[in-house]
Amino acid sequence: MSTFIKGQVVVVGLTVLLSAPVFGQTDSSAVGGFGKRFHVNDVSVINNDGKHKTYSIRATDTRGNSCKMRKIDDKIVLLEVNGKAVPRDQYARYDELLGNLGEPPVPPVPPVGPVAPGAAVAPGTPAPPVAPVAPVAPAMAAPVTPAAPAAPAVSPTVATPPVSPLPPTPPAPPEPPRANKYISHIIDDLFEKGIITEENKLSFLLDNEQLTVNGVKQPDNVFQFFKQKYIRHAGDHFSYERHGSSVITSIKTDDDNH
Repeated sequence: MSTFIKGQVVVVGLTVLLSAPVFGQTDSSAVGGFGKRFHVNDVSVINNDGKHKTYSIRATDTRGNSCKMRKIDDKIVLLEVNGKAVPRDQYARYDELLGNLGEPPVPPVPPVGPVAPGAAVAPGTPAPPVAPVAPVAPAMAAPVTPAAPAAPAVSPTVATPPVSPLPPTPPAPPEPPRANKYISHIIDDLFEKGIITEENKLSFLLDNEQLTVNGVKQPDNVFQFFKQKYIRHAGDHFSYERHGSSVITSIKTDDDNH
């Protein structure tokens, strides 16, 4: 089916026909030629922000020539046939051929039938006035007396159990006295020499041959200090052992002043 309308482009199916004789006579040596019978491949609106409209048209004629056109508003900005640029002086014939494909069709306005001369139009009968509606007095709602708040429930008092008295703190055990002046002086010297730092757990043995403190035999120079000070007879010895409040002492000396 083919339709020809002079000066316009009409799409019938996918084939476009142009009745103007100038189209289809494009200089084929310059741009490859593009016939007046062609198939529209694509009409795409690239941008339409209300101020400017950019759209592109791609078409192929019956001889296989391809045409690409891009317009901004009503101005051609790109035109190629078979990939070759078309001279600007030929834009007009392609614009008339393809340019209006990017615009939406305008529906025709149906003609208005003629009115017979002298025919009088009967005026319409006015509608009767509507009687005003009497306003309705608003109903007054009776005031609502607020209900008295319910008294909060009182939880029963729970009897506090008697608190048992704390047992009295036992008195600290008395510090056991040192056995005698020898033991007391030896312990003082052990502190002074830095051999011990506390005496709650302490044991030592001093005799004519050695000094042992908490099971450790002391060096000879330390032993000689205590031997010269406390051992005056070959049979003298001092033994002391304490664990907490338990103290065991053994002393043997021939000194009458102990």
